[in-house]
Amino acid sequence: MKYFLNLSFLVVLSAIFLISCSDDDDDESNEITNSYFKVAESEYSLKGGTLVYQENLGEINGVFFSSMSLMLHSEGIEVIETEVQGEGFGIYLNLLSLEKGELASGEYKFGEDQGFVSQISEGEYEDVGGTLSGQITSGAITVEKKGDNYEITLDLVNEKGQEITGYYNGKLTYYDDVNN
Repeated sequence: MKYFLNLSFLVVLSAIFLISCSDDDDDESNEITNSYFKVAESEYSLKGGTLVYQENLGEINGVFFSSMSLMLHSEGIEVIETEVQGEGFGIYLNLLSLEKGELASGEYKFGEDQGFVSQISEGEYEDVGGTLSGQITSGAITVEKKGDNYEITLDLVNEKGQEITGYYNGKLTYYDDVNN
């Protein structure tokens, strides 16, 4: 009887151990979920992103200005520094960040001469291999950075006056063009 109880205890303990283990606890991939980009009625899933520190624009009264390029893209697109390869969807934004070499958390508004605020200086999107492309002319994005993870919400308008919305939640591949 004692043998049967010990064996039963080991079986239950093994089952609990196997159920509590997960093979994705240490997943370091750039894979994200529920990330999308939508222009009018066309919607694309976003699968990755790249952030390039392009230029240190200086410091005024302790506030740093950095030129950053942000590209969010669908599956099928690969970005190596500033070179885009493959076919799929991508959105590109040139941003002025108030943090040296980093994309700071906060709201980035489209336009020029807004003083000491984060801003978007230019933007475009393209379905590489498809027919959709355009310029972004107004709107804003919101960036929330937690560790290496970025949560980015897009609320933009293109040159035709169409709404552009989107959401990205995941890591960004980082390239430093200033110090390399």
